[in-house]
Amino acid sequence: MDTQYGIRKVGDWFMVSDSAILVDTDSDIKIKGQEFRGTKGLWELLTPKNVNRKHITKEDLKKYKKLLVLTNAHLTDYQPGVDIQATRGPKFHGVISHFFPQNRRRGIEPHYDVGGKSINSRLLADYRMIPTSLRLSRHLKSFG
Repeated sequence: MDTQYGIRKVGDWFMVSDSAILVDTDSDIKIKGQEFRGTKGLWELLTPKNVNRKHITKEDLKKYKKLLVLTNAHLTDYQPGVDIQATRGPKFHGVISHFFPQNRRRGIEPHYDVGGKSINSRLLADYRMIPTSLRLSRHLKSFG
């Protein structure tokens, strides 16, 4: 069961993020006043950690992303305006990270190959400010 980006049980309630969900007899979902048709693909995205893409349509992915945004289920502590809650799990890497590629993800920082070395994005700005001859000198010193 995926309790991070999907459904979890808290007391007598089923929740997505900090929001209670209601499921009707047709398996449709109601959360925060929004209704989502409970397709096999949407349930696949909401329940297991390892999703089976065979059942998931583009429409299911759109609904799931809308549900994540509505509930902040993909954000740290479910709080708006904070970093995405990154995990090493397959659902994060296979689904969530593709929904929000431009956002920062806690603990994961893009790295760039510069002169055969991998540097993170914070250093890249500083690196670009160093004159080319000085960069070359530093690069050569790192080998010797």
